[in-house]
Parts: sequence; C-alpha cells; structure tokens
Amino acid sequence: MSYPTVVQILRDFEVKLAREHGPFTLFALVERPEFPGMWDLVVAAPWFSSSDRETLDVLVQELKRGPGNDVLLALSQIAILRPTEPLVRAINDAVGHVEHGEVKLETTSLGLEGRDAIIITSQSVPRAA
Repeated sequence: MSYPTVVQILRDFEVKLAREHGPFTLFALVERPEFPGMWDLVVAAPWFSSSDRETLDVLVQELKRGPGNDVLLALSQIAILRPTEPLVRAINDAVGHVEHGEVKLETTSLGLEGRDAIIITSQSVPRAA
C-alpha cells in the first residue's frame, strides 16, 4: 500500500477514534527502513486502558472494522506508549501541536536511527510539578 494512501487512511481513522474515544497525545507512523512500505503505528492517549493488551485489542478491532486488513498488513507493529513517556514528550517538543495533520520528522535526533516518522497528531500533556 502506497505511502500517501496509508497516511490518509490512518489520518481518517485517527479522527474517528478521537471523536469516539478521546484525543491522542501521539498518533504517528514510523517507517521501517529494513522493510520498505511497512510502518510502525506509534500511539499514546490518556484514554488507553492500563492494560496494553486491552488497548491493542481495541485498536486492532477498530482497524478491522474501519480501514480493514490491507492497512493492518502494512503495519509491522502497533507500539502503545503512555503520554508521559520521554519519547512521546520528545516528539511533542520537536513538532509542537499537530492535530489530524501530517508532519514529517527525521527521528535520528530522537535516537531512532534511520527512521522517518509521519506525525498525524501530537498534543502535549501538562508536565508534573
């Protein structure tokens, strides 16, 4: 599945999920340099269950109901992060506020060597005092 197609489908998917479940802190696609055309979906949201497995089940079921198996086959993994994790904060700081957009980010500065990311949503959460 082509880059523009995957990004557009997942941007529409993110908008739908945000409307139904709540906003994302991070919703990004990270390209797999060793597997062209394969992507990691990296997500963080305050509404995620404390169980990564439950969250993953919700996301996969929603993907099957919405975009379908073609998109699932373009994903090498779904990485579930907490909004307060350092990587999420680093991406939020690097790109600022993006909501349902498309911002390209070279991730080498974040320690993800050789990968480029498409940030669909990036919204900071308040830092603890």
